[in-house]
This record gives sequence, structure tokens and C-alpha cells, in this order.
Amino acid sequence: MFGEERLQALICQHAEEDAETLKRRIRQTVAEFSRGAAQQDDLHVGQGRFYVVEWSGTPGSGQANYPGLQVTAQGIMPLYQRCVHLGCRVPFCQQSQWFECPCHGSKYNDAGEYQLGPAPRGMDRFMLTIEGDQVIVDTSGVILGPPRGTNTINEPAQGPFCVAPG
Repeated sequence: MFGEERLQALICQHAEEDAETLKRRIRQTVAEFSRGAAQQDDLHVGQGRFYVVEWSGTPGSGQANYPGLQVTAQGIMPLYQRCVHLGCRVPFCQQSQWFECPCHGSKYNDAGEYQLGPAPRGMDRFMLTIEGDQVIVDTSGVILGPPRGTNTINEPAQGPFCVAPG
């Protein structure tokens, strides 16, 4: 989760690399940013209302068919920061490696898929396109998140929760 401009620059700079190498670079950059190792000059945190997350899961059907809904490309996906329960901003918990709503305790995995709490579905998404070296996230329309029970990445929480269960 870092600025769209940094993601765009990273993809452009390493466009010739295969998808797995590019994903490793994105993971490394995000990890460095999370630890505070990245220099402020190296990273621009945009004012978008979405997170850009890595996604390499197995497409589901309906609202979980992310490639079919055009909400993922080249291993990345934008997630709306707003909780689908009552609209609170949902931060990412470094301990659990999940998105956790501080208002009522809804929990979403790293792909924004519902895991726990009162939310009726997974986090909403935006359409994404990549044109050359440009990553374009269309925030003019919200794509509803996948239904409860969707788990395309099969990744449990990686540690204790930041927010008590809702």
C-alpha cells in the first residue's frame, strides 16, 4: 500500500521483467516503506481513496471474478478504503496482515475479502487498466466487493489482530 505514482514508476522501471520478479520488487518496496526504510524522496503517497494491493489468487465467479470485472491487472488490484458495513476508513494492520475496521471490527484479508465481523461483503473495488507505463484506477464507479465466503488467496491472519473482533 503505497502511492500510485511510486507503483507506476516501479512498473515502468522494470517493465521488461517477468511478473514474478515485478511482484517481488513491489513486495520489497512495500516492506521497506512499512519499516520506514524508504526515503521520503523515493516514495510519493497519493491522495487516492484506495489501496493498491498485490493479487495473485485464483479467480472466482460473479463478484469474485476479478479479471473479468477488470479490477486487477498484472498482479495488482485497487481496493476502496471504505468499510462496506458503515463507511469507516479501513486501515491495514501490520500484525495480522489484514485490513481491519476500527469502528465495528470487520476484517478483510489482503485481497479485501470478508473474513470476520458485521460487514455484508468484501471491500469494494475500482476498475484498473495499465496502458504502457501508466497505471489507471477509475474511481468514477465502485465495483461491489465479493460475497462473504470468498477467499481467492487462502491466507489466514499472520498475527494478532489490531482491532478487537466485532
